[in-house]
Amino acid sequence: MTIHINNDGTLVEDETKFSDYNDIADELNIPIKSVKIHGNYSATNYLTTSINMLEYFPSAETIFIYNEQLNNVVSSGLSAPAAIKAIYPDIKVGFTVAYNQCFWGNDLTQSQWDSLANNYDIMGVHMYPSCTNYVNSSNCKYDTVIEAFN
Repeated sequence: MTIHINNDGTLVEDETKFSDYNDIADELNIPIKSVKIHGNYSATNYLTTSINMLEYFPSAETIFIYNEQLNNVVSSGLSAPAAIKAIYPDIKVGFTVAYNQCFWGNDLTQSQWDSLANNYDIMGVHMYPSCTNYVNSSNCKYDTVIEAFN
């Protein structure tokens, strides 16, 4: 489930629909296990809104916050996992990184990577809409991606 937060901290989506989405998923026996928050990370109440949205998804096991902008995760999001886990201790907290930032274009130091590893449970690679849209689409070959992870 993706939730979008506007610059003013309000939701793009109609909040009342989240319960409906969750009910439908449960009826189909495919509960929503992951919630991704997207939007302007400096928006008023970004983290508070992110935390509040979890109440609509009681089956959620993972929340992804501060997505696709690696520098924002380091500069704004290192304390977010602890804030979320204070209320939802069993939820894994992650972030996603744009494909190119993950493998080919980030300038994080080892110390910054260590800070991310010490605070977050999981990192995802955001490859939407398709890795073929990237300039380095040849880098999406299985062997190349595995080599980059290693």
